[in-house]
Amino acid sequence: MSKQGVQLKRRTQEERSIHTQNVLMEAARKTLCDKGYAGLTTAEVSKRAGLSRGAQLHHYASKQELMLALADHIFSAVESEIEDIARQLSDADHGVETFVTRLWEQIFSPDNYHPTTELMNAARTDPALKERLLVRWNKLLEVYHHTWVKALRRSGALTPKMESTLTMTLSLMRGLAYERLVRGDDPDYYRDILSTWSEIVSRMMHDETACTPLEVVKP
Repeated sequence: MSKQGVQLKRRTQEERSIHTQNVLMEAARKTLCDKGYAGLTTAEVSKRAGLSRGAQLHHYASKQELMLALADHIFSAVESEIEDIARQLSDADHGVETFVTRLWEQIFSPDNYHPTTELMNAARTDPALKERLLVRWNKLLEVYHHTWVKALRRSGALTPKMESTLTMTLSLMRGLAYERLVRGDDPDYYRDILSTWSEIVSRMMHDETACTPLEVVKP
């Protein structure tokens, strides 16, 4: 086989490997949503993925390895979605309201929030998972920050309180998403709360007449 043929075969094998890993990640995410961390098994994940146990173990030899990889997979997906929200803000008329609405609909959707919650609960007694999540969480906060800045810049409200309002917004989202686990989905209920919060944030930021707007470097 020619050198070019060997390189083509190698690329194809790599592509297949990436595809298999993505299939396993999606199966693991769904299993985590349905079964929870304690109920998830590698056998169940490989079954849902439609793969043999050998294929699954070839990529992730243990449940911990699978969960560490899933943490990276989920957080990377969330980061991409937040960056997508930032692009949407370029054409938004109301930066804060758009940010809050998109954040709730995309980032804190059950598909994203439920598996993340399971991983964070499991990290309490799993040092390796806790360390991985901490690294990913800090990186995620940077992405949140840049998008929040864009939302506030769009609303003309870059002030020293922007960091605290971001923290409060994320805390509100986590609280509502956790409440939804018990209450169930009630679009009008959550929409009213988020709309009210958007108004509060806008008023807080614009009422800071004594503050000098911060100079923020664009991401």
